[in-house]
Amino acid sequence: PTEAPTPLARTGRWLEGAPCDYAILSGSTSIDWTHGTYQKSLCDDGTPLYTCLDCSSEAYIWYMSSNYWYVGSGGCGSTFLNMYIEDPDGDLAGVSGTWMEHDGSGWTANAATVACAVSLPPTMAPVPCDYARVSGAAVQTSYHGFYEATGTCTDSSQPYFSCLDCGSTKHIWYHDYGYWFMGPDADGCASTSSGIRIVTNEDLPDVSGDWSEWT
Repeated sequence: PTEAPTPLARTGRWLEGAPCDYAILSGSTSIDWTHGTYQKSLCDDGTPLYTCLDCSSEAYIWYMSSNYWYVGSGGCGSTFLNMYIEDPDGDLAGVSGTWMEHDGSGWTANAATVACAVSLPPTMAPVPCDYARVSGAAVQTSYHGFYEATGTCTDSSQPYFSCLDCGSTKHIWYHDYGYWFMGPDADGCASTSSGIRIVTNEDLPDVSGDWSEWT
């Protein structure tokens, strides 16, 4: 990440009601890890924040009161970024002009584009729990990451999840023994081989209590 350029005086506003609930970023030259679909939320000060759902690394698009949209791994309030564009109106849906990208030695213009949408693309159609974040394991830290619901278990209506950014293949699935398992191979949700598990009959969004990990 690179320190932000000297800001201009703020003259515009941000639009919480802008028709840009999701943003799809593509076309950058040096930071293709930021390519993906972003979902809108708000920073503590009310400015927009977009969090990438499927990038290869943690990535955000966020608006600063200096009249810039930033792209990078910093997020709300951060002045360290990899790409930026000036926008006095704070309206990502209406942004025009050229994004500036840091290529490792300086800022250069590039062909990056951000397309806005009011819903996820069809390939990312919602299920009861579209995404899950795993963190906090003491030993089985290789399971830490961002998981996407990529299918449905063979013998139930429960989704199974595949990790998007773990260092190796990892899944979360529900077994009809009454467990949620995390392991390297879901095997159609039939596998009981796992590194982390919890006994429950709840859907994943409703699971509470302590998970057990193999030590």
